[in-house]
Amino acid sequence: AAISRPSSLCSALGRVPLVASRALTNFLAMPCSATAGGTPLREGWLGKRGPLAGWLFERRWCTLRESAAGACLGVYDEATLSTLRAEIPVGPGAKVTPFMCADRDHGGEQAASMSQERPFGFVLEVHDESAGHMSHYFEAGCNDALSSWLAAFAEVGATTSQAGQGTQRRRSLDVAPMIYEAKDIASAEETKYQMDMETPLTVVIFGATGDLAKKKLYPALYQLMFGCPDAPLLPQTAHIVGYARSKMELSAFLTKQCVNVKGEHRESFLGQCEYFVGGYDDAADYERLHEFLRKLEGQGKANRLFFFSVNPQVFAAICGRVKEKACAPEGGFTRLIIEKPFGRDSESFAELDKATSSCFEEHSLYRIDHYLGKEVVLNLVALRFGNQLFEQLWNRQSIDHVQIVFKEDLGTGGRGGYFDEFGIIRDIMQNHLLQVFLWLAMEPPASLDRDNIMKAKCNLLKATQTIELKDVFLGQFGPNKWTAGGVEHTEPGYLDDETVPKGSKCATYAAVALQVNNDRWKGVPFMLRAGKGLDERLCEVRVTFKRQAYNGLVGGNCNELVMRIQPDEAIYLKTMNKMPGWQKDRAVPVVLDMTYSKSFPGGYVADAYERMFLNTAKGDGSLFVGAEELVEAWRIFTPVLHEIEASGVQPVIYNFGVRVPKGMDEFAKRYGIQMSENWAEHLALHSGKFDKLRELFNDLDQDKDGKLSADELKNFAAKFYDGREPPERQVSKMIERLDTTGEGLLTLQDFERGVVALGHCCVPSAKRDHSSFAG
Repeated sequence: AAISRPSSLCSALGRVPLVASRALTNFLAMPCSATAGGTPLREGWLGKRGPLAGWLFERRWCTLRESAAGACLGVYDEATLSTLRAEIPVGPGAKVTPFMCADRDHGGEQAASMSQERPFGFVLEVHDESAGHMSHYFEAGCNDALSSWLAAFAEVGATTSQAGQGTQRRRSLDVAPMIYEAKDIASAEETKYQMDMETPLTVVIFGATGDLAKKKLYPALYQLMFGCPDAPLLPQTAHIVGYARSKMELSAFLTKQCVNVKGEHRESFLGQCEYFVGGYDDAADYERLHEFLRKLEGQGKANRLFFFSVNPQVFAAICGRVKEKACAPEGGFTRLIIEKPFGRDSESFAELDKATSSCFEEHSLYRIDHYLGKEVVLNLVALRFGNQLFEQLWNRQSIDHVQIVFKEDLGTGGRGGYFDEFGIIRDIMQNHLLQVFLWLAMEPPASLDRDNIMKAKCNLLKATQTIELKDVFLGQFGPNKWTAGGVEHTEPGYLDDETVPKGSKCATYAAVALQVNNDRWKGVPFMLRAGKGLDERLCEVRVTFKRQAYNGLVGGNCNELVMRIQPDEAIYLKTMNKMPGWQKDRAVPVVLDMTYSKSFPGGYVADAYERMFLNTAKGDGSLFVGAEELVEAWRIFTPVLHEIEASGVQPVIYNFGVRVPKGMDEFAKRYGIQMSENWAEHLALHSGKFDKLRELFNDLDQDKDGKLSADELKNFAAKFYDGREPPERQVSKMIERLDTTGEGLLTLQDFERGVVALGHCCVPSAKRDHSSFAG
């Protein structure tokens, strides 16, 4: 395989001294044998610097191999081994010395001078007949990685020098190095983006008559201007201009679209709202819009935000017309907030990106994924990088698998025709869940600004394998009926929606296993699951740690770190703890629980759209989606989406209201993931064993009055809530589903009837009564 030589390096030969030029020429012309084969003795990310002073450290995937031809170190751009940068022969004559041990005889003054800044760096000295003596500088990033590389080099016969006692021995991540300046990065980021409260601000909402504007956008703007505890975060003089094609009086528009705006300053907010009727591709309408805005803004400098809550098919037209006719006047900023979907596949996104980027530069485009504004997702940064504990464990040595889960207990609500154009993978997984995955698994960025976060996210995406159909599970909800509170409830299936094409095979449930080919995550499956028409509303991240050899001393379950995104925002850790008593090795699961409502009582949890509006107005693009990462995201998903559509894969039909479709448990087991049953399945699977049900009823009936109340069911419900106290609505739901009479209290007869009804509703007949009941 040929080396890809940067032309800029070759053209620089004429600008360096003759000796250096000859050395550089020899380095670039070193013989390579990327197909040398052999099993890697060591591989991973290293910082790599060239042999000449002034060259920078660059992140490279390095593989040390030994074959019949001898040992060599391959240096690649990516873990995919697609682009070989260099192949350095390593043999008995090679020397490997940590920077901190370097002197004039081992690596020279350059390595010694870098030892303070890069304590885990090393110099590899080799002698090649064609290139002569060469020194290559690497950085391992941590002591464990450095020690591992030194041991591997020693194994192939190189002379190695161990770091002195001055190096602190610590267990750390084997990742590419990242040097942080000695300053408070978080504080710097806070002061970098300041809100301009003096210059007039106008927010234009395209598609202002739609549901998103009604449910989210207008309430979010009210909170920022008047409602939230820190208001005003946007100027209270800001003008909110709704733009749509429907002719409507302003009063009628406000009555309809601002119905969810609530608060004592509602009238003041409505006084700042306007409505403008125009087409999306009519230049004259945008000229009129510009003049209309100029009058509102006072004819001077102004800032403008344009929110695209419209069909992507008109994105290009709106971008072009805004650029031509409606940009902010006299040096004010013009920023575009673009709502998903960002295309259907790689090709359609490329067209969309071409249309927007041809009009505006990337720093003016704010592609929104509102999940990045959710509090628990944002807390991933603090959890990983604000603590000393978690980042040390955030790797394949400690983590067995990760689940990122989205569940809805609703159907398509008569909007199945729109949903059918996209499906659950495009609607939820390729954007929302993928963004959670990126923040969860990316390498630590150099800082929390837009460019560095985008770079870290893109590097992770490039290391993520393109999905194959064998790693996908698909389902579609069907009809179901059950009794709740004594009233029969019927839920139609997806195909019963009149707006859905007849016989549609569109998936309303999907699970995908992502695999990442980098040193941190190689071999760790990331299971993304999303579905509609399930048993509950839930979004969470579940990190399951690996069982270790010493766990055999005390029995128990694997530790799990759970980040509950919605509802009931929380972060909790499932651990094993000794049970009080005489047995020293009897352990039981215990939960270390941080629930937002309890840890931050009275704390204001902003809606995601509030944060997105505010960050755009400040110019902070760190929580938005970049074009380059969307290219990679679609590269991962496009082939399998096309294969699903071309082959007409039949999704598994599942009853509305189940935990997961039939077959999903077995699919998860292929990746070492054991999914837990819910409370309804637990009872329904054993509905025929009435003697066990009576025992359970008697155990739960603490006051022995022959009836179960919601309080008495809490302990039972906690078993299916990871041992945590269940929310009242969860317990009420259990009462409703078990109560066949509607009285609100459960007698033994009610309990037995309710459990039988659950069996018919929640569990396929083949699975009922096949395992013992453990109360």
